Parts: sequence; structure tokens; C-alpha cells
Amino acid sequence: MELDLSLNQRSVLELIRRHQPVSRAELCGLSGLTSGALVRLTRELLYRGLIEIGEVVATGRGQPKQPLLISSDGGFSVGVAFYPRQMDLVKIDFSGKVLREVTHPFDDAPPAQTADFIGHAVRQFLGRPSVDSERCFGLGIAVPGYPTSDKSGLHTVEALASWRGSDMRQLVSQATGLDVWVENIASAGALAELYRQSSQGPRNIIFLHIGYGVGAGLIVGGRLYRGCGGNAGEVGMFFPLSEPRPSALDFLETVNTSGKGYETLAEIDFLLQLNNPVAQDWMDRASDQVAELAKVAKYWFAPDEFVVGGPFGDQFIAKFAEKLVHKISCIKDDMPPLSIRAAWAGQRVAAVGAAFLPIHHKCSPSPVA
Repeated sequence: MELDLSLNQRSVLELIRRHQPVSRAELCGLSGLTSGALVRLTRELLYRGLIEIGEVVATGRGQPKQPLLISSDGGFSVGVAFYPRQMDLVKIDFSGKVLREVTHPFDDAPPAQTADFIGHAVRQFLGRPSVDSERCFGLGIAVPGYPTSDKSGLHTVEALASWRGSDMRQLVSQATGLDVWVENIASAGALAELYRQSSQGPRNIIFLHIGYGVGAGLIVGGRLYRGCGGNAGEVGMFFPLSEPRPSALDFLETVNTSGKGYETLAEIDFLLQLNNPVAQDWMDRASDQVAELAKVAKYWFAPDEFVVGGPFGDQFIAKFAEKLVHKISCIKDDMPPLSIRAAWAGQRVAAVGAAFLPIHHKCSPSPVA
């Protein structure tokens, strides 16, 4: 989908998304634009089908209030995220509602083969031999890895080492015919958290992603923050690969010490029951490790929220967040308490964030801080 929105159109779209339902008069106050400019801009966005008029509200004297909303019919976007031995796909509409989600088994494959696999999976996922690019904003891919020093690609985790040095964005675009964005998996999760916020929602968020490894995505002032070299949030460096780590891959390896040979988290859902001793022991140890990160976050960054997510069951992540709250609450100081919670999008939070990438890059006035 080609949009080519102006900066003012992007700014108005963002204000509507955060403050909806919102009237043109309210938008004038929020944006600083004139009434005439707002009428023209909103008319253009209505014509493109990106916004819609909600239920008219009578306000007494004068014209009834016509609230503006983001239109769910404005188009759709697809997100892909890679976890230990699995690939998640999510489809969202322009309002951010999840329309469909599915998980495929996946093992490391060469870049071209992976791109073909994604292309086939996306076409099958959408139920058509080709993707309707007229209504699709594009495809986002959440990958565990950080930008290389020359920014030519991602230094992926060891399990996806064959991808290093490859232009996955171009390969997948050729395989799907879509505009493609590739993002660090933790940053994608942080983006999902940002887009759920209302006008009163937090603007400074640390999202901790527990997947192949452990990493953080940062939202600063309502913008995705990558830092110098694009490597902000690489907290996995605190945990050597030679030692136990708070990661989903480490969880699988811990479970498999019993000789069961499980391949994916989906196979061992029963172990994620909170009374299972293996899961409980791992959670106790991993939450101790993450609590140290949360303490650092509190004093260095002072975020509005510290959010935890990953490919575990929702109940498991919620319990993990509860343990963090308990450990951090023991800190005695005069500072505001650190707000800790589980990711709103559940175990597919990174795929949801990946699906927001095309919308974010095509519609946000400033995609990156």
C-alpha cells in the first residue's frame, strides 16, 4: 500500500490514534494547526479510508460533535516473529486489532530458503495465492539479533547464524511482493506496547523480551529508541552464554536435562503450569536475574513501566511479572515504585509489534527517537 503521507497528515493520524474519539476542535488544540488546516487534513484522511467519523454526540448549543476514529477498514498488516524452533504470524487491522494468529514449526534455514518459507506461510495465512498489496501496509519481521557495527544487517543469535550478512528485508520482499521492515525482536515488542497506549498512557517504557536470549526494547518520550549504533537494550550481554540465562531457549534446555527431548515451547505447555517443580525452579532463578535488570532500569532510566513478555503462556508470564513485583517491592527508597506488568499482547507480542512496523514507518511522524 502506497501512502506517501505528509508530515502534518502523519501528525494528525498519531493524535487521533492516541486521543480517539476526538473532535476537530480538540485536534486544533492538540496540534496547534488552524481550523481550516484541520478540516482539509481530516478530509484527506477520511477520503483515504484511514479514519472514520464515530457516533455523533449532541453538545447542547451549536453543531453536534463529530468524533474522529482510526478506521479498522483502513488496511491490514502482517507480522512475523522467530522464537526457539517456531515462527509466529499475526495479522492486524489499521486500528491494531489482532485479526488472526498462527504458529509454524521452524528450524534455522539459509536466508533464501527462509524467505521462501515466509512467503509461502504468509500466502497460506491470508488464504490467497497472492497478497493484496493495495490493502496491505506491508510485512514486519521481528528477529533476535542486534545491528552490526556497519549497520548493514543484524548479528543474529547463534541458532540463526546463517542469516548473518544477508539482506533479509530484500529477500522477503522479493518472496512476498510486499514492503518489508526488519526489527530487533525486543524493539518490536516495545512497539506493540506503545501502540496500545491511550492519551494518558505511559510514554517511557522498557519492554523485556525473553526469547532465544534476553533483550530490551526502549520507548522514550513515545518514540522507539535505538541508541548509538542501534544497540540500546542489549541487556543479554549481562548473561554469558556459558551460564544459565533468563531465556526461553535456556528454559527448553533446562527441561530437557530430564532426557525428554522437547523441541518447542508448544510441546511442553503442561510444564508451564505454575505448580510444576521444573518450571517453578526455573522461574525462581530467572526472576532473580531479571530483578537485577529491573533495579538497574529503575535507577538509570526511571521508566513509567517495565513490561515482560515472551513465547510462554500468558499465565506463566503474569506469574513471572508478579514475582518481579515482589522482589522489587523489597527495595526501600523515597522514589516512585517501579510499575511492572506482563505484556498486553500475550505470548505473540513480538509478532504483533512486527505487524505494527509497516503502519509505524508509513504513518508515524517520527518513527525513531
